[in-house]
Amino acid sequence: MLFKHRLMLFIVLFGLSLTCLQADPAKVALVMGNSYKEAKPLLPNLPHSLNDAQDITDKLHNLGFEVVPIYDMKKSEIDHTLNEFKSKLKPGALALVFYAGHGWQIKGENYFPAVDADIRSEKDVPAQSLSVKEIL
Repeated sequence: MLFKHRLMLFIVLFGLSLTCLQADPAKVALVMGNSYKEAKPLLPNLPHSLNDAQDITDKLHNLGFEVVPIYDMKKSEIDHTLNEFKSKLKPGALALVFYAGHGWQIKGENYFPAVDADIRSEKDVPAQSLSVKEIL
């Protein structure tokens, strides 16, 4: 299932508007953008995903967020990126996640596939993707 970019952008902007109403908590964001320009045919190229993620990164920096950006995430970078994001979170911090790219839903669980994923069946998805459940 492909995620709708506009829905994701609405969620981010809505979350940002709520942030302005709160006291000044620590703000940390994980921003991911995957273009899939060299991916297998199952994941067609999304040329605007990187631009979207970079624009959001800039906006979040301007709003005082500490941003952990990852663009064209490879399988080997998933654990490191997630650990870096988690290490910046402290009790009471506001966490925001933005993703632009393809998404899969397998048996009710959502995944962001790596750009170098070689997905031939749904069994390949968990090992070659970042699980939304793992982020949460």
